[in-house]
Amino acid sequence: MKIGIIGSKGLLGSTLMDLCPDAVGTTHEQLDVTNEDAVMRWVQTSGCTHLINCTAYSNVDRAEVEVEQAYAVNEKGPLHLGRAAQRHGLRLIHLSTDYVFDGKKRTPYTEDDTCHPLGIYGKSKRAGEEGLLTEMPSALIIRTSWLFGFGRGKNFLSILLEKLLTEPELKIDASQTSRATYVLDLAELLMELKDANGLFHFATGEPITRYAFAEKLLAKAKSAGLPVKCHTLIPFTFTAPAPRPVYSALATDKIEKLTRVRTTDEVIEDYVCSNVCL
Repeated sequence: MKIGIIGSKGLLGSTLMDLCPDAVGTTHEQLDVTNEDAVMRWVQTSGCTHLINCTAYSNVDRAEVEVEQAYAVNEKGPLHLGRAAQRHGLRLIHLSTDYVFDGKKRTPYTEDDTCHPLGIYGKSKRAGEEGLLTEMPSALIIRTSWLFGFGRGKNFLSILLEKLLTEPELKIDASQTSRATYVLDLAELLMELKDANGLFHFATGEPITRYAFAEKLLAKAKSAGLPVKCHTLIPFTFTAPAPRPVYSALATDKIEKLTRVRTTDEVIEDYVCSNVCL
């Protein structure tokens, strides 16, 4: 078995590389997934048996302007990888998002719920799902949400923890509800399910707002003895150019038949304790 990690410099990709030091990692500079010929050549010569596609155009607001680029990466990228993997007999895992839903539901979305993305980011990711499954029905697609943890690049929790340690007062969005996903848990899951196929939802914790998540993180950081300067969290309603689902929590009942999903308190404790040890 030889694993290829497409998009190895991002948060998930770098975590996977740490978890699987023998994996073959490739960056955008080394492999442009929007170039089908380049993808086919790379897959043919890589010697890989499994591919994990961590690439995405994920700037939700900019996608509304850079529509063609968003679709090139999020729709054409997985299609090209699926076509190459199918031709050369490789397994393929593709990561997708909770933004394929419109947020009108008020209970967690299941894999069988109808997709109705609001913005270009969600629409392009949904198009990528559909194209991939048409080209390679044996692919594995994992939808996830609010990814956080250690690794390259900033994420919501790393920025939040940094601000808790440096700023006395913080405004935190309380308008969206989803589920935060600890990147290490997701990476370990991908290794566990590397030979599976179909569509699964995975997220750690329970449905929560960023504000409520910040409250939990603040309390845990204080109890762990971190030098917290923040004493006030202020909830506010986030507004942005691109539409976002107000509620996009993913139901994980299907995947919980295969693996345990940790609670919000557990993953926050793990994350904070790791910071204490750094």
